[in-house]
Amino acid sequence: MTILVGQLVLQGVRFTTASLQVELSTRLELPEFWPPVGPVTWPSGQPLEDDAFPGFADGKSFRSVEQHIQVKPWKRATELEPSLAVGGMVELPTICGKHVVYYPAALVCEAMHGRFYAFGTACECPMTYLIHTEPDGAHCKAADTAEVISGLYERLPGEEYEIEDDDGGFWCKRLPSPFQQKMEP
Repeated sequence: MTILVGQLVLQGVRFTTASLQVELSTRLELPEFWPPVGPVTWPSGQPLEDDAFPGFADGKSFRSVEQHIQVKPWKRATELEPSLAVGGMVELPTICGKHVVYYPAALVCEAMHGRFYAFGTACECPMTYLIHTEPDGAHCKAADTAEVISGLYERLPGEEYEIEDDDGGFWCKRLPSPFQQKMEP
């Protein structure tokens, strides 16, 4: 994850499998402050220029400290195939890489007007996803069991709506504007 606060850039990495964890650095040699290994000298490393920020934010500047090991973003999570319009629905590829899920195209129109929504959906694996619509598309915010995703969805702020379609109803929650969004711990 990448967080930008004014001119401060924080980047976090989580390895989901402990046996695959490696020590990382960035091409800019930025200081590491967690886990703490001693005092952090600030400023240090190379400056992050504006034109390099998109690649940095996508995790493309990480490198393994260990020789002969490469670290790259997990493409199935970071670069999904584009969604497709299918009738009144949008076909969204899932991060499993094998399936697609659908949501109403009306949510695309809503996003174009600055109104964003969250919804839960599942693929055939079975894996359940929490999806948020955003200005640049629909994004998977979490993937887990139906119970975990349901809990995350319930804790989101916002009013729940039902969008009626040919298959019945599609439930989603309208999210507050991005500047107001807060998720309970």
